[in-house]
Amino acid sequence: MADLAIGISKTAVEALVNKVRELSYDAEDSIESIVLLDTKRSFWTFCRRLLASFNCDSGALSPLEQAVDEIKLLKARVEEVSSRNMRYNLIDDSGSKLILPQKMVSAPAVMGTSAAVDILTEAWSTEQKLGGSVNLSMLINESCDSPANHHAVGNTR
Repeated sequence: MADLAIGISKTAVEALVNKVRELSYDAEDSIESIVLLDTKRSFWTFCRRLLASFNCDSGALSPLEQAVDEIKLLKARVEEVSSRNMRYNLIDDSGSKLILPQKMVSAPAVMGTSAAVDILTEAWSTEQKLGGSVNLSMLINESCDSPANHHAVGNTR
């Protein structure tokens, strides 16, 4: 009977590891798409935004708004995986051992995801105020330089 419980736990841990791996790949793709956002402001970009401002029916999201939505979805997925780990008590804090179901552990903290959402939300609101002339990489670097974010950035690896 104990072998069956260990087998089930091992399968559940493998599923959790696969979910975390998928999340890391999706987060990497999201970061790459944010880095590749058009930060150069040309005359044609200005004209396109000017025309878009006259068209009130346009339901298309800007790339920055899409990035913010994508980060919010990633955050929700991370929180779901974290709560699943806490609910089933599969992995202890070291992340290397199976634990018995009766032992209670805390969910790993989701460091950095709320900071990333806050940074992108701030960039989005600044873009709206300035008419799209925000430098996203500068905003991220300024936010990461604050002492409160050094701990969160350090724990993302």
